[in-house]
Amino acid sequence: MVITIFKKFYFYITSSIIAFARNRYILYTMRSHSQNMVDISDVRLRNRIRELAKDSSKVMFSKHARERSLEREITVRDTVRILRTGDFSEPDKKNMRTKEYRFKFEGQAKGRLIAVVGVMHFSEKGNIYVITVEYVIREGAMK
Repeated sequence: MVITIFKKFYFYITSSIIAFARNRYILYTMRSHSQNMVDISDVRLRNRIRELAKDSSKVMFSKHARERSLEREITVRDTVRILRTGDFSEPDKKNMRTKEYRFKFEGQAKGRLIAVVGVMHFSEKGNIYVITVEYVIREGAMK
């Protein structure tokens, strides 16, 4: 019984130390990168998204994205064009455990700025899963 309690305590302490170290490293990395600098992995990710979007069959839409596309009159063609030619409007978010990349691309279509939020998993298939599409309204642009 004492050994079991010790093992649980040891596991708790070591996992806490690992989590603390991981968070410190992430904070250090975030501070060390200038906001204007693009990480090389971001460039690779952008190029990979653009490459995959060349084949529109690799772009899949969630039910929510299909509903918002109809509601906002943003076509599949517009969405794919933005994925082919747009750029990050927010830094990508990487989930290291699942190897998924969540991103937000912006581009022009129909004379308006449109954002496409999606998720991509680096796999052999390599598909882009669009979560939603939306119009971008810059602060101060409309009153």
